Amino acid sequence: MSVRESERDQSSIEFLKVLMDIEKWTIRKTNICPKKFRFIVNTQLLTHAANAYSFAKMGNSVRVHDYESKLLREKYIMKAYVSIQAYASQIDVIYAVCKSDIMTNNELEEISQNAFNALKLLNGVYKADKERYKGYIP
Repeated sequence: MSVRESERDQSSIEFLKVLMDIEKWTIRKTNICPKKFRFIVNTQLLTHAANAYSFAKMGNSVRVHDYESKLLREKYIMKAYVSIQAYASQIDVIYAVCKSDIMTNNELEEISQNAFNALKLLNGVYKADKERYKGYIP
């Protein structure tokens, strides 16, 4: 049975898709970056985007069966959250310095909204995990 797109709830795995979209956007954007900004922009943005996605994938891959695995999953999800926060901060700094050489106002709004959505989704995962795994207390 098919459900209309407007009636669907957000998937619990949506945070991975959003983080992957952010990383893909960053790769495309840094490839067309002017040479004078390339080393400043590429290193910072790609590192934060790749770390956020990788940590989220690692956290999602942890199968929780005891307290230690619960802590490991929490740790990776928090690292992804912190990485995407750093990414959003770096986007603001780069836009202030480079302005229209790298991205337009619309692109800035789009990627900022994606980063905000990723933060919201990661926070939701963290809270859901706290509730789901509250029985795993030493």
